[in-house]
Amino acid sequence: MNKRFILFAISALLAMSFFASSAMASHDVPVGGTPMRVPLVPAFKGCTSANSTHGVPLNFPSCNPPVPASDTVRGGSGTIGSAWLIVCNLGATAPSCNTAGGGGFTTAMQPDIRIFGAAWDIQCRMTGTPLACVNAGDDYNPNGMTGPYTTTCVTAADCGNDGRPLPFCAGACSAGVDIIETAIMGTAVSATVSPSAQCGTNTTCLAAVGRFVGHAIRVSDHYNCDPGAPGGDPNACPADSTTSTRAATMVDINFPIPVDCLPTSSTSLGSVCGTNTTANALSPGAVLDGKKSVIEIGEIIAVDSGPDGNPGSGSDNQIVATQGLFAP
Repeated sequence: MNKRFILFAISALLAMSFFASSAMASHDVPVGGTPMRVPLVPAFKGCTSANSTHGVPLNFPSCNPPVPASDTVRGGSGTIGSAWLIVCNLGATAPSCNTAGGGGFTTAMQPDIRIFGAAWDIQCRMTGTPLACVNAGDDYNPNGMTGPYTTTCVTAADCGNDGRPLPFCAGACSAGVDIIETAIMGTAVSATVSPSAQCGTNTTCLAAVGRFVGHAIRVSDHYNCDPGAPGGDPNACPADSTTSTRAATMVDINFPIPVDCLPTSSTSLGSVCGTNTTANALSPGAVLDGKKSVIEIGEIIAVDSGPDGNPGSGSDNQIVATQGLFAP
């Protein structure tokens, strides 16, 4: 065997090793990234025609008066809201991830991501719009259908489980939906992605694109396939939950979370609105074990049902609340 052939063989092996390691390369991951708790505050429209000036040191132009982003929903004097996301990996010991403290979520359901949301004193802003709002100040509940939750309360303490609505919803969580909780990631919420550009000819993807196209989350994980891999390859398409280890970042998608509003018995406080579910309950198989998923989440928002009272129409829905802080 001459030296030229030996050198060629070594170079070829190195090249193969490089391409193999690149194709199977991992991605940056943190030591931990849970739980996530986000306060929700009333959303206002941005200032575009200033007629005031803010005080120093933030003495920038401002608009008087503040204009709510939603024309149909308001928070009353007792309003408060938050959203929680808790990763329940296999063997997770957090109370919300266990049979004893999970309120219906069992250890057999791990891995998953628990999703909670709650807001109190949510009222109609207008009389007669949407139709379920007979008077301004009424409890907001445009979809009067029976939803997955039965908890009605006046204060967070009355709701139990840190104010999270009960019971836990493991399926059919869209019943009675009045508000959609989602996120905005660096792109206008109205921006869309072409279905063909996102899915090509993949029929499964095309069937789901109407629901998930958007810019709420960005997932980088090890659950992807290689369209060029031959049959029998662990990473051949479609991706296999057991064998696929190909690291990739998925296109930005939406992940709408249904929120149900329930009227309260109080004459002074509006509806209590909330959700108590999981990612896998909303989209089975979305969370798998061992896929090293880094999930980037945009600004969490709550979107109303608009003047038509339909949260699924999208065209007239407006932001009610957004993640933020309140400084008294």
